[in-house]
Amino acid sequence: MAHNGPVIIVEDDEDDQQLMRDTFRDLGIKNELLFFKEGGAFLQYLRATPQQPFIIITDVNLPLCKKIYLVNCKKGVSMNTLMIVVYFKT
Repeated sequence: MAHNGPVIIVEDDEDDQQLMRDTFRDLGIKNELLFFKEGGAFLQYLRATPQQPFIIITDVNLPLCKKIYLVNCKKGVSMNTLMIVVYFKT
């Protein structure tokens, strides 16, 4: 697992995004935060970057994207290390 990799957050609600920014700042976590508003852009990024994420946090109620699709997307992504995915619902 890439402890210094970015924290990827897939969330379409800007208020929830800000809440996560504030939470990570308050916890003193220095990893880069990358936000994606929908799953397609997230998957495109994941397939294009060699950088391993530290953690992926995603809303289960994304428009145009199903949770199962995001889980299954890992099959099409070359990842040689553990990928932690956390799902949340607001």
